[in-house]
Amino acid sequence: MTYQWYIYPTLGKEAKFKRSLEQAIVFMGWKERFPQVLVPKQELMVIRKKKQTKISESVWAGYVFILAKVEGSLEDTRNTLQQLIGSLSNLGVSTSAKPDVRPVQDSEMEPLVEVISAGKVVALLRTDIKVGDVAQIMEGPFSGVEGRVTEIKMIKNQAQVKLEIEMFHSDREVTVDLKNLQKV
Repeated sequence: MTYQWYIYPTLGKEAKFKRSLEQAIVFMGWKERFPQVLVPKQELMVIRKKKQTKISESVWAGYVFILAKVEGSLEDTRNTLQQLIGSLSNLGVSTSAKPDVRPVQDSEMEPLVEVISAGKVVALLRTDIKVGDVAQIMEGPFSGVEGRVTEIKMIKNQAQVKLEIEMFHSDREVTVDLKNLQKV
């Protein structure tokens, strides 16, 4: 028994599309043919107004991944999936004008499925401060000093930023907590 992953652009609202597709699969009695519909999520560490919070965000916004059992040729399976998705538009679910289901290489899907199956959390950092920006230190011994951001990284769940500052007529590098910086 061979399975193939497919990707489909959803025009946003991936969770709603996923629910509708799963309901259609169950209704048609095709749970064995299409055993998994996936909207990959990741947890992000976001810092806003000096507060660090976790949010859940789609890894590939606007896309849903569908695992399909290959019956006949790959093209036959793809056409069946396209027809199923096309039927969702008749039920009022927002779909592309022309269902464009595309196969995904196993080598591209394996790392994604491993992370999701193992329940691992991808910890990323999203902030308005980027490498190369000029930022001002707001607290601590270097309060008020401006510098260019050279590196941003997570150390023990804390976002640390390396800044290149000018002090005593030479460039120095200091590390500060991201929540103590403000973009200039």
